Amino acid sequence: MSTDSIDVAVGVVGGKVVLKFPHAVEYVEMDAQNTLDIAEEMSRCAFLLRDEVPAAGPTLKASMVERHHQTLVPRVTLMLASLRADAATSDGEVAAAVVEACLREVF
Repeated sequence: MSTDSIDVAVGVVGGKVVLKFPHAVEYVEMDAQNTLDIAEEMSRCAFLLRDEVPAAGPTLKASMVERHHQTLVPRVTLMLASLRADAATSDGEVAAAVVEACLREVF
């Protein structure tokens, strides 16, 4: 394995997110920070394509929160109705079920 750095450009071409390398690449190994930087740029480009609005920083976070909100509100509403139907279900069990559903959706 090499420790040489590889330049990569991330952009949008023809309605697709594109990674452009200066030469043929067979294998890529990156440290955590470079991986996060590239993933952030790819996400920015993907939101730009999907929403036609640049998403970065707080905008990216807001877009992700909204998407999870739309999924979780109906799911948690149904869960609460179901769990509350059984009077033996404790508040702790209800809380654990809701937290578990939220974590599964987000992570």
